[in-house]
Amino acid sequence: MVYISLAIAKFISTVGKTMQTTVHRLSEVPLGEPARIVKLRLTGAERRRLLDMGLAPGTVVEGRLRSPLGDPVAYQVRGTLVSLRRRQAEMIDVERSAR
Repeated sequence: MVYISLAIAKFISTVGKTMQTTVHRLSEVPLGEPARIVKLRLTGAERRRLLDMGLAPGTVVEGRLRSPLGDPVAYQVRGTLVSLRRRQAEMIDVERSAR
């Protein structure tokens, strides 16, 4: 009985490792690809403003439009388009393929 439970525990730990996702910056995610916010690495008023706009951990975001010069980028967040500068998007950690 102990051997069975050890084998199951070993299997579960290996499955967990293969299913882990990699954390990226929001600025690295291509347009049209959904991602889930993991962490905001901002502080103060700027962090508060992004949280107020709905950019909270666990929220799914998707890049929709890029300006002709590449900055800013419009992201779909909870049914609303939110424009972020590259500097802001680099401070948001996300997991790709959230859907």
